Amino acid sequence: MNQKIGLRSDDSSQTDKVEFNEPPFASIGKMDLGLINLWNGKVNFRKIIYII
Repeated sequence: MNQKIGLRSDDSSQTDKVEFNEPPFASIGKMDLGLINLWNGKVNFRKIIYII
């Protein structure tokens, strides 16, 4: 079995900021669907994801 493992860390010392003039989504439900669609567009369902 040939697997690639990718790791990601959230660095709390990161100073970059994203500012929005308006909320990017009309509702929390639409935001959830948007994030799920973005995730599914990048991650294949056969991959194993570790969230640490």
